[in-house]
Amino acid sequence: MYKILLSDDEQIVLESLSFIIQQHFGDECQLTVAHTGREAITQAEITHPDLVIMDINMPGINGIEAIKTIREFSPGTQFILLTALDKFDYAKQAVSLGVLEYLTKPFNKKRIVEVVDSALALVDARRQKRLSELAMREKLENVRSILETGFFYSVIFADEQEEEIRRYLELLDVPFATALFLTLEFGERHPDGVMQNRIGQHIRLNRDFHSLRESIKLSAPCLVSPLLLNRIVAFLPVETDIAGSRDTVEQIFERVARDSRVELRMGISNLVESTAQFHDAYRESILALQQTPAGEFRFFPDLLPLLNTGSKGYLGWLETSFLQAVRQGDHELASQYLNQVFTSLETSGSVDLPTLRNKALEWLILAARETEMGKDEPGSPIDLERVLQAANISELRQITQDKVRDLAIQLSGMHGRPVSDIIAAAKKMIDDNYAGNISLESIADSIALSPHYFSRLFSSQVGKTFIDYLTDLRMAKACQLLREGRLSIKEVSSAVGYTDPNYFSRIFKKIIGQTPTEYRA
Repeated sequence: MYKILLSDDEQIVLESLSFIIQQHFGDECQLTVAHTGREAITQAEITHPDLVIMDINMPGINGIEAIKTIREFSPGTQFILLTALDKFDYAKQAVSLGVLEYLTKPFNKKRIVEVVDSALALVDARRQKRLSELAMREKLENVRSILETGFFYSVIFADEQEEEIRRYLELLDVPFATALFLTLEFGERHPDGVMQNRIGQHIRLNRDFHSLRESIKLSAPCLVSPLLLNRIVAFLPVETDIAGSRDTVEQIFERVARDSRVELRMGISNLVESTAQFHDAYRESILALQQTPAGEFRFFPDLLPLLNTGSKGYLGWLETSFLQAVRQGDHELASQYLNQVFTSLETSGSVDLPTLRNKALEWLILAARETEMGKDEPGSPIDLERVLQAANISELRQITQDKVRDLAIQLSGMHGRPVSDIIAAAKKMIDDNYAGNISLESIADSIALSPHYFSRLFSSQVGKTFIDYLTDLRMAKACQLLREGRLSIKEVSSAVGYTDPNYFSRIFKKIIGQTPTEYRA
């Protein structure tokens, strides 16, 4: 459907134009008429016509001035000018306004049809261009969403990926001098402030995720992660300090809380100035989140007053998390928690070297006890002398982290074992037993590593998770068997480790892009 506005002060001209257009274009066109320049402007504001056929000489506002006004609010409209006077000045103005045609009266019926047909072809081309642009924007938005997801995965699962993170920021065109990480958590309020029903909220939020994502982005220009169970992470570039950022953060919190219609709490990191700080900043947002009641938000630096609130305070939570990381043999995570303790105590401004030394000794003793609990023999003695002789806080931090690393590696079973040998042994066991009842836990147990640490080690060295590696191996073997054609699909499913043929077929279609039947054909 094309919207056409006819404007002329002579009724016979309007009737003639209407008859010609309806005769040749029928129901394709919706006609509106105006008898003055002012009326033409008013009608154009209402209908936003695709084409205007306008007489120049009309009472009051003439055709040239009316076109200038209509152009301001409807720049895509095509114009055809009519006049009884063949004046060069009018023609020159018409050209300057981008008028499609300048016709003199009395007009030729055939010529009117040709010109209108040309104008409508331009309208079609403009519409098609707009559709193409919208399709391109949609594709770019999908790509942007994929890039944002990759960015957050690189930050969350940090493994010396600074260059990768910088590349994501370049592709997303996100320059920054300073920024904050925000972690938003959705749930149901509990009397003690803990958010409950994480899985239930994940299912519900999955339906509303896109609207929540837009709520965050409309509040402030930022990057937004995919839904992480019942959490969403945002990367917010800022041009001021934390105090100056509070209004923006509060605006995000209030808008999302209103749009989500469930309980919300949010943790915000300290300011970051380089990609090297991103993972630690993300962890800070999590730490702030876990110390924030439902219905509130808290910046990481606000945790410092909680340092001396006992075992239930922030420092007590850090200590519990640190020991759990040691127990799992994850020296990287244990080191991060330890580093956070040093940073928090230092920035509180009231802790000196002796106090930090005592805290380091306390944590090392606790870590050593965890090591002894995981072994038949006691762990290596702690080198207390090196800790006691540390000349400054920086040296103390490094000595403590080195020892924690040694203790965690000892507990993980990695002590004295090359990583390449361990991964090679794990891959051989998977290759030899892929068709059986194999699991990450059984492999980790076979090579004497904790499942948690083995999972992280395997992913970092192989480039894919244990389950992805196993699935890819099984699919490759299934393709081989299907090409040979000796076994039924049910037998192929069993031969590569799947007891349920239907489940095998779904996984095969997802990985290979075809069903087993289609692949075999």
